Amino acid sequence: MADIQPLYPPLDLETGEIRLLKIKLLESSDNGAKQSALQAEMHNVSIDEIERKYVALSHTWGDSPPSKTMLLNGQEIKIRESLHDFLIRYR
Repeated sequence: MADIQPLYPPLDLETGEIRLLKIKLLESSDNGAKQSALQAEMHNVSIDEIERKYVALSHTWGDSPPSKTMLLNGQEIKIRESLHDFLIRYR
């Protein structure tokens, strides 16, 4: 059985780290059609080092099981439809 790699490193709470999700913009394919896959990268950053504005979000909405997929740090994961819909609109 292969080892499961974590999607992101643990937070360093002593330095005030938070996780920021960078949503990748839609890219055109060779034929000009837009890609619909949701892709993002998650990074740990010290809250004191953040230079850009960001949106804070809690994604524990409802009790429905994860039914949508996205690529996070290159790994496919399942997320709830409400989070997926928000991220699609926000990107």
